[in-house]
Amino acid sequence: MTQEAFKRLSKRERYVIVRDRATFLASRLHGGFQVGLYRIGDLYIEVWKRVGLDYLEYIELVDEKKVRDAYLDNLNLPG
Repeated sequence: MTQEAFKRLSKRERYVIVRDRATFLASRLHGGFQVGLYRIGDLYIEVWKRVGLDYLEYIELVDEKKVRDAYLDNLNLPG
């Protein structure tokens, strides 16, 4: 899957792709959100849920630099 193809998907379609094909890597808290980091091939994807609610707020691509900065203490990435 390419970045462009992922960006064209609806939030529901993104959720199905992440649920079915992605590998969970790490999670973190940010403000009132529980943020999960997933990977599909070379794509890193964050899934944002409000703490205490079973509702997806965002499912967005993130670049590797942001991944390293936000998850450095919890994650070892190749490269």
